Amino acid sequence: MITISVKDALNGNVPLTDEAYGVYVVRDGQTKIYVGKTERQDIVDRISWHLGNGPFTKVSPLGRYIIKNKPRSHNWKIDILSLDDCNQIFEERGLPRRRKIRTAETTLIHLYHPLINKQANDSTR
Repeated sequence: MITISVKDALNGNVPLTDEAYGVYVVRDGQTKIYVGKTERQDIVDRISWHLGNGPFTKVSPLGRYIIKNKPRSHNWKIDILSLDDCNQIFEERGLPRRRKIRTAETTLIHLYHPLINKQANDSTR
């Protein structure tokens, strides 16, 4: 797992690694804000897309939340996880391993009940 700040992602300051990463968790301390996956693009592109830059010109709910909470949001953390990282979290909670990033993302949404995610989030908050 790699942890960076939102500001690092916006500035392109992400450590290079050979590990394949696919799920990211945006959080403010222990409060989970958003869980997403990035299968085709890196995290820098993905966060930029949430802010309306790139192929999707509409700002996403996460992008609006980042903008609304600026400058504090620039200090939020983004945990970037590989499938193995996700499976370690699942095993610690007695859950079965997942074979695909998509199912790992959905499982983390069910576990964390992030503030922004709507699909797969059965939280009553």
